[in-house]
Amino acid sequence: TEESDAYLMGCPGLLQTLSCVARGGPFVAVSGAEEDAVPGQPYETEAVGMASPKARLHACIAIMNLSCGKSNKVDIASIPDVLEAMRDVMLGLNFPPPSATRDNGRIANV
Repeated sequence: TEESDAYLMGCPGLLQTLSCVARGGPFVAVSGAEEDAVPGQPYETEAVGMASPKARLHACIAIMNLSCGKSNKVDIASIPDVLEAMRDVMLGLNFPPPSATRDNGRIANV
């Protein structure tokens, strides 16, 4: 209920953190191999998410549970990070291929 969610909704940065995890973060920059580097050229880096698929799922569930209250919906919808994270999840963006998370038809503990 909204009354029981009031404490959580008042926690600074909670929704931004949940949205970061839902997208796969926190992210770290990973550089290419040193032997592949071209002298005088910067290393190529990419952002790699640290959150497991299970953590991402639970972050999404937490956001959805908090959005059950009418006034919470307005507060949550006013945070662009949350909306973008939920969009990414619904579109299946930035998820590992199914073969990386499945083991004989069951979801692996990742």
